Amino acid sequence: MPSLKILNSANRNIVPVDKISYRISKILGAPRDYAYQWCTDFRDDDPKLIDASYTRHVVEKTKKRAIWIQHYSRDGVAKEGVRIVTFSPPDSWHLESVNEELDRSGDYVLRPAGREKTKLEIVIKTKYKSISPESPIKLKQDLSDDWDKYKIVLERDYSSSRVR
Repeated sequence: MPSLKILNSANRNIVPVDKISYRISKILGAPRDYAYQWCTDFRDDDPKLIDASYTRHVVEKTKKRAIWIQHYSRDGVAKEGVRIVTFSPPDSWHLESVNEELDRSGDYVLRPAGREKTKLEIVIKTKYKSISPESPIKLKQDLSDDWDKYKIVLERDYSSSRVR
């Protein structure tokens, strides 16, 4: 498997990288409790909210965790992976994602950010197994773009829930 290569500043050598970590944050226009409930209510149709090319089939959803199978394709080949999310109410959850190509974990934390606002902080770590590492800049931008779309729907849902 070809590896992403990064300059190691300590000894000026080019070293292969098979692990990548990146983080983003977003300010959500809803209080923490609402944001937590919305963000952890995993459903089969969630990928449609962001116009994703993958599909999801939730196989378990309890107060402690959610598990789903994610169906996607790479280079025209159908693939699937398992996603397990462990809930830590009222303000965080942890994702473990496993497939034949990579293992990915994500930590999601919500913090109050003012009146009816919440800061979402996400840290993603990926270990590549059978594909070349993707650009960390692109991965971070894709995650940010996805959460910009989720944010729009979350804020619309919150506004609608307040109008009575």
